[in-house]
Amino acid sequence: WGRSVASLRARPHEWSDFIFPEDRPRVVAAFGTLTSSGPSLDIEYRIVRPDGELRWVRVRGAQIRNEADHLIRHIGIVSDITDRKQTEKELQWKTAFLEAQVASSPDGILVVDEHGKKNLQNPRMAELLGIPPHIAEDREDSRQLEWVAAAVTQPRDFVEKVAYLNSHPSEISRDEIEFKSGRTLDRYSAPVIGKDG
Repeated sequence: WGRSVASLRARPHEWSDFIFPEDRPRVVAAFGTLTSSGPSLDIEYRIVRPDGELRWVRVRGAQIRNEADHLIRHIGIVSDITDRKQTEKELQWKTAFLEAQVASSPDGILVVDEHGKKNLQNPRMAELLGIPPHIAEDREDSRQLEWVAAAVTQPRDFVEKVAYLNSHPSEISRDEIEFKSGRTLDRYSAPVIGKDG
């Protein structure tokens, strides 16, 4: 809070003055619920320190009641989550940027997890392979695999190659897929490796 414990205790009813004005109504209402009827509270909001710096906090609170169910006191924990919020904001920006790049790519892009489930597929992929929307939107890759296998000249080779790549995630592969329509697509597959390896 950037304030001494003594100053906070000296004016306990002015705590809401330290809340960022945009967040204040929501926070005051949430705390009002805790004091009237709510047994617990878990809320995130911004506070303004004396030097004007904004900090994000997470407050978790609960009521302590006696055997007669009378409210005795409130307990709470306040955690500074500013770093987490900044990381989340940066991650949201990076994700939005990546999604825009993937969506506008002239190449078809498909990312599957270690179980072969689709994590990401751009519209161009469905367009190139002629996949109907109801199949392209399905997270399970099996129906899409069947659809494409039915359209290629060597369905068995196609399915076996996909199975091989799924079972050998560190493998890098490049080949061509020939379709019954006469089109040929260049397929490149590679692992996506995180910073942690």
